[in-house]
Amino acid sequence: DVTGATALTIASNAVTTAKILNDNVTHDKLEGRYTALQTITTTSGTINLASQTYAAFNFTGNVATATLNIQNIKKGQVIDILLSGTNSSAVITLADDFSTSAINKVGTTELDQSAKNIIQVLCVDDTDNAAILTYAIATFAVDTTP
Repeated sequence: DVTGATALTIASNAVTTAKILNDNVTHDKLEGRYTALQTITTTSGTINLASQTYAAFNFTGNVATATLNIQNIKKGQVIDILLSGTNSSAVITLADDFSTSAINKVGTTELDQSAKNIIQVLCVDDTDNAAILTYAIATFAVDTTP
């Protein structure tokens, strides 16, 4: 710390990969889209998932009929949707904010209304008129013995 020093602005093109030492970008320096969790208590209607701000969305209430609208997801980004509340009446639809997209399911597992579920969504292509999202769903429970 230098007394009387003023803040410097680094030109946007001055910081390149070659100037960052290996293993020197920490988890704390990553955007919220890669690190942050949002707890959601709203459990019905259209619910916007701001993937530019959060990496995971934890639904803690009694999920009913809901459209989960994935917004601002980027190619290569994965988001986790945790249905950790009661899902006995859950009917989930996935949507997004692209002009045209395909939302593809991996595997044959369906939402299990008697259990806690996780939906993992991968953005394969974020081209606005040809976006591709791929998701998988599974149940989860506290268990330390895989």
